[in-house]
Amino acid sequence: MVDAVGSQILAEIETSNKAKFPDMGEVELECATKRVTEKFSETLHIIGNEPSLALYRLQEHVRKTLPTLVENRIRMENLEQAVQGMCYDAEYASSALTQMQNSNQHFNSIDEHLNKALYLKQELNKAKSKQRHSSISEKQQKEVTPSAASLNQTSSSQDKEDSEKTNEI
Repeated sequence: MVDAVGSQILAEIETSNKAKFPDMGEVELECATKRVTEKFSETLHIIGNEPSLALYRLQEHVRKTLPTLVENRIRMENLEQAVQGMCYDAEYASSALTQMQNSNQHFNSIDEHLNKALYLKQELNKAKSKQRHSSISEKQQKEVTPSAASLNQTSSSQDKEDSEKTNEI
């Protein structure tokens, strides 16, 4: 097809050249016509093959940039996994804080029980100290007077009854 178009153009150029250059020789005219048709044919061939050249350039570009694109994609996937893990950690921490806030009443109950236990321990210590004090005073009174010892025994039995009531509470 290119040759048919080229030969038509060549024929037209020859007829126009004969009219323009009447004193030029037939050989020179033929040479000039060949050169023009060769250049024209070469230009048509380049234009016809231009898409393949463009595809070659695209392929070359893809070959150069594809490894960096793959590296960037892998890096982005790794970052996405890391961010997703951090989101899970944040959600877990948030739920733990919410549960801690809800456990406030349990801590208050524990505090009340500890305060009661401390109070009862102090009462026990007071009762023990009274017992010791009364036993020491009884010993001293026995040595001093036998009748005073009998009074102390009745008061120590009342102290024991008081301490037993405290323990029941």
